[in-house]
Amino acid sequence: METKTKFGIGSFAKHAPKWVVPTLSIAIIVIGVIQFVISGDPALSDAVKVRVNHYLTGIGMLITAIAPFFGVELKVKRQ
Repeated sequence: METKTKFGIGSFAKHAPKWVVPTLSIAIIVIGVIQFVISGDPALSDAVKVRVNHYLTGIGMLITAIAPFFGVELKVKRQ
């Protein structure tokens, strides 16, 4: 059975395909790990660290912003 991925405003009320949630989650985790490594690298200047982390943060924000268009529900845990 073939599953077609739908993208758009109509996907807000639908369930996400099984591959979307793990893919987006892995992308966010990889971005976080790269940011961690770059921040602690003494070989890089502070200006380069700030610039690269700024770009990676933007990519993470973009992934989080487009996730609902694939039907991914973003949940916030409150303590």
